Amino acid sequence: MKGFIMTAPVDATQTLAWSRLTELFHRFNADFRARFADDPARAERYSRKAADLFVDLSKNYIDEDILAALLQLAEQTGITTRRAAMFAGEHINVTEDRAVPTRPCAVPPKTTSSSTARTSSGTSTKSSTGSTPSPRRYARGSGAA
Repeated sequence: MKGFIMTAPVDATQTLAWSRLTELFHRFNADFRARFADDPARAERYSRKAADLFVDLSKNYIDEDILAALLQLAEQTGITTRRAAMFAGEHINVTEDRAVPTRPCAVPPKTTSSSTARTSSGTSTKSSTGSTPSPRRYARGSGAA
């Protein structure tokens, strides 16, 4: 994907999917008690888990038609292409003509040695090779750096 020139984002409100979502929103029956009574598997069907993240969309304005229209909106606005470009380090921030710096921030660096530090409360924190160091708060005037 190197060398890919990112174009300005598509205005989502000008897509067919947005029109469809607007229509579905105005028809949506927000009686969630009835939705759960009519569909006992609703919570399971509209929940997702990825690593430690759990998302429950069942208590939101969503049904199969809305989910399909949201996926269509993602397709019509080029989300997949933009996500791939972001992870490739491409310049997708068209307003500032630069790459988005979120990827390096997403995963904290690993430590390479064992160290112990005192926090402001006087407790010790230890980080070892291959672990993510915990935040360190040093007591004022302790001379710790």
